[in-house]
Amino acid sequence: MRRVLLRRTVAAVAAVVVTLPLGARPVQAFDFTAIIGAAKAAYELYKEYKDGDSLEEATTKIIKTINDAKTEILSQVDRLATAQAKSCARSAIIDFNDIKTFNQTTVQAYARDTTACVTLIDSLLEVVTDKASADQLGFTLNTVARWR
Repeated sequence: MRRVLLRRTVAAVAAVVVTLPLGARPVQAFDFTAIIGAAKAAYELYKEYKDGDSLEEATTKIIKTINDAKTEILSQVDRLATAQAKSCARSAIIDFNDIKTFNQTTVQAYARDTTACVTLIDSLLEVVTDKASADQLGFTLNTVARWR
């Protein structure tokens, strides 16, 4: 009975670890290292359980491993979002140098795109959990604000 329960727990946890980040995955590349590491760690913990750990100990270790992987996955997603925000900010800064040569339509498009970039950065600042990403977003927002 204990074996069946543990196998079901491991299977359910592995399913969550594998499918959760894939559902809302950004268009950009995703680093699967954390997921693979969590799966390997869960398997190692299962082997420890077979060698004598109690069900509670094994379950606690597996849940901790999954939470660690979740933290790493969320940090990776934050870094990807930050990279997108930095890209639009760089574009706005580069285009600013040519603003005197733009016609009215191009200036309006530039203003719209830059406003969208600033709005994106502001929105990301409210939701990122990785402190380094939040710092990068703050620096990026400050840089774009200076150029506008």
